[in-house]
Amino acid sequence: MVAEIDRELALRREYYPKLVARGKLTQELADRRIHIMEVLRAREHANAVAILSSDTWQKKQRKKQ
Repeated sequence: MVAEIDRELALRREYYPKLVARGKLTQELADRRIHIMEVLRAREHANAVAILSSDTWQKKQRKKQ
């Protein structure tokens, strides 16, 4: 999920300035949409770290081996 959000952020960072320059998107809205994705990325990263560091997850992984 984090990788997909990173991909989307990269696309927005590349494409939004072009839309702003053409008057199709305001800078304020572009900044807001990018910020929302950054917040989502931070949340998903924190969730992934929490899951990977949990005892339950680690025990399940050891059982699979």
